[in-house]
Amino acid sequence: MKTFDFAQRIKLDARSKIPLKDQLRREISQAILTNKLSPMHALPPVTMMAARLDMSESDVIAAMDDLVAKKMLKKSQDVYHVT
Repeated sequence: MKTFDFAQRIKLDARSKIPLKDQLRREISQAILTNKLSPMHALPPVTMMAARLDMSESDVIAAMDDLVAKKMLKKSQDVYHVT
């Protein structure tokens, strides 16, 4: 799956009581756990994800950094990769 294909497949519900950053974290972690994102797969740039998902860059970063802390992602030079 190409990086940008993955970004197009993410579905978030702005009306949900669950914050968007938590929904994004769940979507990415599910994609990793179900092997839709393979190891070393680079995620789309934060700015692109924020624009595509209509959410703040800081919320995208918070979701990604949570997954870094859980060792599901690795960050290298502002690019997030699946571990």
